[in-house]
Amino acid sequence: MNKFLKPELTILISSAETKNEIRLMFRFFGKLNLIKIIPAKLFKPPVWLLSYFFGTRKTKLLKNILDDTDLPFAKWAVKELVNWENVSRIENVIKIHGSKDRLIPVRGERKMEIIKDGGHFMIVDKADEISNIINSKMGLIG
Repeated sequence: MNKFLKPELTILISSAETKNEIRLMFRFFGKLNLIKIIPAKLFKPPVWLLSYFFGTRKTKLLKNILDDTDLPFAKWAVKELVNWENVSRIENVIKIHGSKDRLIPVRGERKMEIIKDGGHFMIVDKADEISNIINSKMGLIG
């Protein structure tokens, strides 16, 4: 979206800026095109497994979100992620990442704000810390 909209500032939270920040295992699955043969219903794994990968104890909220997730869309999104080819860096970016993100671990050469013990679900679990970083970077506080 950044390439098309050209915003003054981009904020990436628990996200990758380039394909090289995506786990090699995920990119390997993309190259093998395995996503195509996996039924959409398998894109709803057990909550305990997702809770582990998302790094949260808020399993009820995670379950509610997953129950509302359209499985064909989830399959499409995973397919797009594992086949993503972007290698371009973003000019004006704030990267905020959790130190314990198991889905997209901290990688990359760019300076980023690291949230201690933050997992992939830290947008919920560490919302206040993330909000403080964004506000301070935008000159609203501190």
